[in-house]
Amino acid sequence: MLLKNTTILVATPNDVTRALFGRILDEEGFDVVLAEDGPSALAAVPRDAPDIVLLDALDGLEVCRRLKADASTRRIPVILITGTSELEDRIEGVEAGADDFLSTPLQLPVERFTRLPAAAAANLRGARRTPR
Repeated sequence: MLLKNTTILVATPNDVTRALFGRILDEEGFDVVLAEDGPSALAAVPRDAPDIVLLDALDGLEVCRRLKADASTRRIPVILITGTSELEDRIEGVEAGADDFLSTPLQLPVERFTRLPAAAAANLRGARRTPR
């Protein structure tokens, strides 16, 4: 089930990955915001109020930590994009506060971001941000 007006921030320094995720998510009906690095992602969160944040696992751990440490953003689901299935990497992501992982390469069309609507719904059930 797709939630209307769900905004997803995709932050990765990899131009190809960023463009691919942006295109696929847009085709799935999500509103997409793209960021090329951690500082850009952190700047986009208060400006664009994403419902979900997708971060590159290699570069996004500190962004994840900061989002989860801030009372106004800690309820935003953070999903790490990872090319590895190594347990140690996933533990590090969980310790940083990640809510889930999305492995690459994507197994399309089977893995068409099926968990994103659930993550957005969970976000909307809680008081995820303070009013502006």
